[in-house]
Amino acid sequence: MTRRSKRWKSRLLVMLGGLFLSLMFCEVVLRLENVFSGKSFFTDVRNKLNRPLKPLVPFRTFGPDFYEVHDEKVFIVSSRGETYPLNKAPHTFRIVCMGGSTTENRAGHTGTHYPLELQKLLRRRFKNYRFEVINAGYSAYATPHSLILFELDVLSWHPDLVIISHNINDRSVIYWPNFRFDYSNKYSHPFYQFPNYQSRFTTTNLLFQHFEFYWFLKDWLNQKKFSTARYQLRQRSYGDSVPKLAAAVFERNLRSFQTLAAANHITVVFGSQPIFPNEEVFLKTSQRPYNNVVVYPMFHEYVAHHKIYNRIIEKVAKSTGSFFVDNDKIFDGNPSYFVDNVHYSKSGIKKLAQNYASLLEHILQEKSSSPSLPGPS
Repeated sequence: MTRRSKRWKSRLLVMLGGLFLSLMFCEVVLRLENVFSGKSFFTDVRNKLNRPLKPLVPFRTFGPDFYEVHDEKVFIVSSRGETYPLNKAPHTFRIVCMGGSTTENRAGHTGTHYPLELQKLLRRRFKNYRFEVINAGYSAYATPHSLILFELDVLSWHPDLVIISHNINDRSVIYWPNFRFDYSNKYSHPFYQFPNYQSRFTTTNLLFQHFEFYWFLKDWLNQKKFSTARYQLRQRSYGDSVPKLAAAVFERNLRSFQTLAAANHITVVFGSQPIFPNEEVFLKTSQRPYNNVVVYPMFHEYVAHHKIYNRIIEKVAKSTGSFFVDNDKIFDGNPSYFVDNVHYSKSGIKKLAQNYASLLEHILQEKSSSPSLPGPS
């Protein structure tokens, strides 16, 4: 062995040793951080394989478990955690709110949601009713998800009234290729598939699962990847109208809510979905992992499509004798009501609750003279 080759091997060993010590130093630092936050030094805080998998939800594919059992009694659990007895108590007026993330309303970290605020308002205004307002909205849900939830679950909760608010999750389906009646052209994308075993149980994840620095580095790289150009939205002109087939499917789904509700003597309130028509906010908040598939319209078309879907909601409400609240008109694009283009600030949530409370006040006042309207049961 020559002197040069010995020096090369020595340098390689020093480099590898230095790399190993550096990695161990980073690992110790991260584990000490765990200790200072109240965890054990040996706890794998960042190990994503230790986290419980989100189970597949039959028929809805993804979403919350709406039930808990305590002392052999079944309770409904809203999507925000409030609990209600499955068996409705006498003299209870039960309202179920259905929609996507604008109903669930975890965006903006407001600490509240419009069904909860509506419940507070109604309980203050009407002392002779026992009100329950259940949040059955969930992020990314469109009308197919809510229809399944309505038929298989909500009907068994015996609501007196349901509030339906859908728009953006249905409308966005037209920007995905190869439109399907069940929206599978959108919801078969891996982003919406839970759990994603393929990306979770990779070889490197399994090999390095007990190294905190591995997960720290992986998260950092993912954040850097998220800001790369492949997540930038792509746009083209669709025109100011929406595809007739997509509009017809949306209208059909809304009418299906009304048909199911009417067959079960449930009053329906349809609400339009407010929009904050600001292009800068739209461009900032539309960076999504599926943007290599989706092609968005130009922003003025995006707003026009939103308005068209709201008018479909109004059309269905009026033609079926349902109630309609034009939240979009009431909000009038007021920026103080929004945290982005469609999700609400705390003041927006309270305003939305007030909109529905005003209508419900009218409904309850007219109840006694109209047998078609529900009363406390």
